[in-house]
Amino acid sequence: MTQPSSPSSPHGPQPPYGSQPYGPPPPPPGQPPHGAQFSPPPYGAGGYPPAPQKTGKNGCLIAGIVVGAAAVLGIAGILVFAALSSSDSTSDQETSATGETSDSQGTTSSEVEGDFTMLPDCSVGEHSELERLVPDYRGEVEDVDTGGQEWWEGQHCSWDNVNSLGNGSYAFLTIMLNDPGERYHTSDDLEWYSQDYTTTEVSGLGEGAVSWYDSENQVGCVATYVANLSFASCYDKVNFGVSLPEEEAIQEAEKLARATLEEIRRGDYQ
Repeated sequence: MTQPSSPSSPHGPQPPYGSQPYGPPPPPPGQPPHGAQFSPPPYGAGGYPPAPQKTGKNGCLIAGIVVGAAAVLGIAGILVFAALSSSDSTSDQETSATGETSDSQGTTSSEVEGDFTMLPDCSVGEHSELERLVPDYRGEVEDVDTGGQEWWEGQHCSWDNVNSLGNGSYAFLTIMLNDPGERYHTSDDLEWYSQDYTTTEVSGLGEGAVSWYDSENQVGCVATYVANLSFASCYDKVNFGVSLPEEEAIQEAEKLARATLEEIRRGDYQ
């Protein structure tokens, strides 16, 4: 895994880590050489993934150029359709006490009524899946730099259990809350999370979700949104400088995302 950049971090360029005392001693005979590339990268707070930039390609705030009427009508239509569909499909789906429904493919989804009024903190990412993938993790948190824009907020969360050889697992979560009063489509956050990478649609997760593999930072990622809340989860495991295969990293990131969304829905954030 290579050291990720953090374009939205308020701290600017990171110092050169090659001079830091992270590197292990020379390997015993018969083991592959491992130099500074195996030093545990200091992802920490403000690390990957970067927060989406809340500006359009022409430099204007998206909130100032997106027309809200179509979004309002679209949401109203979705709610009406969902209400009609739920009454017709009671015999085809089982609804749990938490409001989850299971489809024929085994995926789960939950309806969320209304907007989120509070930003969930990083604790929503500390669930059984994180414990499975990053046992004995260490966590760091940093607020997202919004550039002085008060209509959105977020947090960067990171966890790792890397040892002195640079072996271990990394998990990242960036979670964002947009002011529902602003004329901004939260679904647009997915594009900013994934940047220029090729994405694949993920079904049964939130109101919309995509996955991708960040080949530069060598992490699999999944991003989703519900109402005015969005987040991206990323994961990798490194063994002597070798990261997980792309597909496996994405699959694990999706499991983290699904578990995180369920924690958010259990909380009192609306």
